Amino acid sequence: MLGRPGAFEYVLVHELCHLIHANHSRGFWREVEARWPEWRDERDYLRGEGLALKARLSRLIG
Repeated sequence: MLGRPGAFEYVLVHELCHLIHANHSRGFWREVEARWPEWRDERDYLRGEGLALKARLSRLIG
């Protein structure tokens, strides 16, 4: 894994919550919040580091 583990756990929870709500409605975000209260920190981390992580991955699989 190139990023911190919590960020990838957040992505997993996010995607699994789409099985309950196939959208980004308030209900969806309540579901995410109930299962991963620190989701905002991890989302912000990915927003800040996401491009750098993708670039590193691209170099590795080049």
